Amino acid sequence: MDETIKQQLTQTLEKTEFSNLGKFIEGKVRDNYVKEDKRFIITTDRISAFDRNLGTIPFKGEVLTSIELLREKLAVKLFETGILYMKMELF
Repeated sequence: MDETIKQQLTQTLEKTEFSNLGKFIEGKVRDNYVKEDKRFIITTDRISAFDRNLGTIPFKGEVLTSIELLREKLAVKLFETGILYMKMELF
């Protein structure tokens, strides 16, 4: 197993707690916060199957966010989207 992945096994993002962002809605993989007319979506490292949380996988959230950023870049060229701001930070 790659040493970087081994080191991150205990550092995965399983849940979020940002009550200042608004009402909390937990999905299978993404945590959502809704405040007024804005939605904040945070992709975690959770993995699920058959509506059961099976644990976490290091870097899963970053990979899903990268795919979403690329998809949104392509979608913006085709039609106007409602995305105000997207940011991915690698820790």
